[in-house]
Amino acid sequence: MILDEIQAGFGRTGTLWAFEEYNIVPDILLLGKALGGGMPLGAFIASRQLMQQLTYNPVLGHITNLLAATL
Repeated sequence: MILDEIQAGFGRTGTLWAFEEYNIVPDILLLGKALGGGMPLGAFIASRQLMQQLTYNPVLGHITNLLAATL
């Protein structure tokens, strides 16, 4: 499950992440807007296993293992 928290994240719904209100654990979390403080910045967060799988097929050229987080 991929959740887009670009509009609803960072406390805009009363919790840090909107999905927390529904007891959902996403496989992939997308972040942006408030993350960059006005700069165009986004994030793609997934488990280390999923991030490593997506590193090669399809190629995600802007990620590293340092960005892989455990949800």
